[in-house]
Amino acid sequence: VFGDHVEMDLEAKVDECSIGEIIDGYLVPFMPSLKGLKTDADIKLEAQAKGTYGFENGSMPTVNALLTVPDAHFAYEKLITDSEFDMTLKALLQDGRLLADLEDFCFDMDGLSLNVKGKSDNALADDPKVAVDGHAHASLEKLVAYLPDDSGIKADGDVDLVLGGSFRPSQLSLYKLNSSELK
Repeated sequence: VFGDHVEMDLEAKVDECSIGEIIDGYLVPFMPSLKGLKTDADIKLEAQAKGTYGFENGSMPTVNALLTVPDAHFAYEKLITDSEFDMTLKALLQDGRLLADLEDFCFDMDGLSLNVKGKSDNALADDPKVAVDGHAHASLEKLVAYLPDDSGIKADGDVDLVLGGSFRPSQLSLYKLNSSELK
């Protein structure tokens, strides 16, 4: 530690952090609707920080992180009896830019599956460009079964969605979506 900055070379690692314990112990008091959510998911995190943090000039060290949620299950009261998901996210903070790489996000439950990858070369920008590549499949008959019996909604068939391209958050409105590069 110097007068106006800190030199650092740090490593941190979290082998298992239970998402279920975080939900039950910290989030349920503020969001009671989460009480019925049960999961065996664990967060795993590896991070390194190397460089200078400047108190006055705002300089930041380079930070490299890997966050994973490996092969997890969750259920929500009587609505979702079992589902599976996993995620791998890499992030690099360097020279004031956050490079975020969602290498893998998979979600699967009865009637719905989703696989997505995404990247942003400057996720901290005011309107960052995000590249996505994904696939989703839905069985309408199975999804309608999640609705109340008296909803009056009936559906049949399957929906497949293949998503690829890039967008900026400011383009995510029905009036501006055609200006994105999503296909």
